[in-house]
Amino acid sequence: QGFAGYVGTPDRIDGSDAAVVNLYLPRPDLADDVAAVDSLARIRTALLEEISGIDGVRSMTVGTHLPRVEAARTRVAVTGPDGLSTQEPAGRVAVGPGFLEGLGLSTTVGRALGPADHEAGAAPAAVVNQAFAARFGGSRAVGEAFQVVGAGPGGRVSDEPYRIVGIVDDTGFGPNQGPRAARYFVPLTDEGFAY
Repeated sequence: QGFAGYVGTPDRIDGSDAAVVNLYLPRPDLADDVAAVDSLARIRTALLEEISGIDGVRSMTVGTHLPRVEAARTRVAVTGPDGLSTQEPAGRVAVGPGFLEGLGLSTTVGRALGPADHEAGAAPAAVVNQAFAARFGGSRAVGEAFQVVGAGPGGRVSDEPYRIVGIVDDTGFGPNQGPRAARYFVPLTDEGFAY
């Protein structure tokens, strides 16, 4: 019932047969602690595989935010179609494989985040919603790059730019962030908390 209340979009997903848990794992204090980040990823992967193997589980995934749960607030530097670079607010959601598909969000342009995007050392990739893509001239956003230049609680500044690989429909991620709020979805890495 709680999940159905969070989602509130029965056309996208039926929450009546979904279960949501909060997953807390110890997060490495230092972002450059490669061994700790790798260990965290292996623990999370093992848990997901174990849960996926339970009888009756059709699919499962992991992400830092659910629909109507506020996305991490960040500022991103984007260069629009006019060539001018600006800093804009955008919500960040870190996701595991199949997260967007599990919520019924398919890409309207480009592709979804694939398994290769979640591998260690992969080039930073992002899927953005239509409100975010509008800052790059709409469907031409695929292939463009943006940098995270400021972050609030739950967010972080990016070391290198994210390349946009796909665009999904707008959807509400947070009670104070309407459906037209800009959001971007990136592979889950060293976050210690997820749904």
